[in-house]
Amino acid sequence: MRRMLALQATRTDSDLLGIDRVRRYADPEARAESLPALQRRLLTKAFGVLRAGGVLLYVTCSSEAAQGEKIIEWFLASTPEATLERVETHGVQARRVGETGAMVRFSPTVSATSGLFVCRLGRRA
Repeated sequence: MRRMLALQATRTDSDLLGIDRVRRYADPEARAESLPALQRRLLTKAFGVLRAGGVLLYVTCSSEAAQGEKIIEWFLASTPEATLERVETHGVQARRVGETGAMVRFSPTVSATSGLFVCRLGRRA
């Protein structure tokens, strides 16, 4: 019987997928449309190695809801064992997003990025 890897915690860091970097490509519109599909696959794979009771941080340096909130909305709707957990900012200024305000966005001036989205997901025990 093959042993499967099960992690207590993991994260996805989709920094290289930021919409601001898309401008470097010959066909930026096609590239921008393909990014959410790639991010959904990355999130699904990362969550797949998370053990029950574990935590996953989904992080992306993008100001686009299509690469942040929309990805998480899709994931929660299609993954019943996933739970949305509140991201703690520990006093760092951030804007709470989503229906429950559990996810956060950091402005470029605070994060020194083109924008930073952070979401914390748990796997039901």
